[in-house]
Amino acid sequence: MHNFYKKIICLLSCAAILLSLCGCDGKSLLASLNIKEGQTTAPTTINEIGFTLPYIRTDSLNPYKAKQAMNKYLSTLLYDSLYRVDSSFKSVAVMAESAAFSETTLTVKLKSGLKFTDGSAVSAKDVVYSFELAKECTEYISLLKNISDAAYTDDLTIKFNLSQANPDEAANLTFPVIKQNTATADEDDSNESTAIPIGSGRYSLAVSEDEKYLQANTARLGSYQPKYGKIGLYEVPNSENLQSLFGLKRIDFYCESFSSGKY
Repeated sequence: MHNFYKKIICLLSCAAILLSLCGCDGKSLLASLNIKEGQTTAPTTINEIGFTLPYIRTDSLNPYKAKQAMNKYLSTLLYDSLYRVDSSFKSVAVMAESAAFSETTLTVKLKSGLKFTDGSAVSAKDVVYSFELAKECTEYISLLKNISDAAYTDDLTIKFNLSQANPDEAANLTFPVIKQNTATADEDDSNESTAIPIGSGRYSLAVSEDEKYLQANTARLGSYQPKYGKIGLYEVPNSENLQSLFGLKRIDFYCESFSSGKY
């Protein structure tokens, strides 16, 4: 029974940190940025590791290849999507500026000035490229089954053709947007975690001779200034070691999906 409660606590801790990191609105975002309501400027980011997360070194951080739950959660820090879904299952714009629905067509306009972590501009071509990958990925097939195809009409506009009319289709556009033609960058790499597609998320993967960590992307969506500029990464061979590493304080958070049915 003691182990059961430990896992529940770990799960709740993980949920709290992911919501604070991945949330885009309200008090959760204020808390993650260490900003008090009414404060007009964010504090200076400390370019140090504030906490450490595990990642499965035998798995990828590529959002379209990751199989382990922990790596999938980590990838949400590296990549943004057009929309996310809030607690009431309503779509909330992330990279999208607006959406217009007409019968079986959904037209989405990107926010201007979006950039990938390598400094290049995000365009509608990148969204279409990512959409085509998502249509082949088991994580997103069911979400995108009503969208037959997508095409860009200019640098900031994407048209999604629907099989059936659905005014709430934007809520399904949660697939990660990656830079065009970078999804195959890691195919010939012996360690997929070190060569992953380029994204525009809150963090990018930094690799040195001594360590790997996530570096805050301060240019994300105009600005992103967390309290600490780095998130440490602790390599683990598989998810079976996460609970013991948490107990030894080698990692500060971990996610348990309980998908195996064992608690």
